[in-house]
Amino acid sequence: MPPVSYATPAQLHPVFEMYRALPADAKFNATLRGPNDVPLFLAAGEKSPLAKLMPKIAEGLRVNGFTHVET
Repeated sequence: MPPVSYATPAQLHPVFEMYRALPADAKFNATLRGPNDVPLFLAAGEKSPLAKLMPKIAEGLRVNGFTHVET
């Protein structure tokens, strides 16, 4: 038996709409790429599973226009 929150098509519809919107969201986000000089500082605790990813996340932000990113 599915969870009660997804028991009917009407309850599933909003969830499916979120996934249907992803291509439009990606297109919109692409228009926002460009120089952005807002300073960003990314941090994660040493035991966080994200700690090893901080340099990669920072590089992704830099590639997409963020000019002041520190980890």
